[in-house]
Formats: sequence, C-alpha cells, structure tokens
Amino acid sequence: MVRLLLSAILLPILAVTGCVSTGLRSSGDFGTSAIVRAFEDGKQAYDRHAFANAAPRFAAFLDTHPDTALAAPALYYLASCNKELGHFAMAEAQYQQVLKKYPSGIWHDVARYDLHYIRKHMRRD
Repeated sequence: MVRLLLSAILLPILAVTGCVSTGLRSSGDFGTSAIVRAFEDGKQAYDRHAFANAAPRFAAFLDTHPDTALAAPALYYLASCNKELGHFAMAEAQYQQVLKKYPSGIWHDVARYDLHYIRKHMRRD
C-alpha cells in the first residue's frame, strides 16, 4: 500500500522532471548547448531503457561537467542505470552521493526513495 502510494506521488514528479529535454535548449541557466547535448545523449538512451549505453554517457558527463546545473540529474540517472542493470552496490553508493552533494530538491528526494527501495527489496551484487 505504501509503495503504491509513493509510486502515485513520485511517478508524476519523475514524469515532469524526466522531460528534461523540454526547454533546456532555450535556457541560459544550463550553459552551452554542447553541455546540454552531452546530458541529453545519456537521457535519450535512458528513456529508451538502454541503461548499459546511458550509464557511461552520464559518467562521462559528470567527469567533464561536474559543477553544472545538470550534474544532479546526471548523477541520479547514473545511479538509476546501475540499479536497472542490477549493480545495486554501485547504485547505492551513487544515490548516497546524490543525497550528500544535493541535500534538498527533487533529485535528493527521488534518490532517497530509490535508495530506500534498494536497501529494502534488492539483494547486493
């Protein structure tokens, strides 16, 4: 029941935040279009559920753009890719990084939820 309730709350939030492509190209807050394109490469693979393809793209994005406004969602999506690939220990560590680096906001909230879910329901790799 609680999981269903949380899903009902979080899925609409993720649906809205998952549509990162909408409006980013017109926003000066996210830096150059090359940075946005680098993020979107990973996000498009993620949206196709090509997690093995998306994970290294998000990792490369974080290596080259660690302090941009898109670093929080990139780290969250990297953790999510690893969760989907069954790399639960790695995903757990990355979700913890999201919580530590971004102590408030949507990415903190969804990372906290996913971290709780992994700890409660998934076995460690």
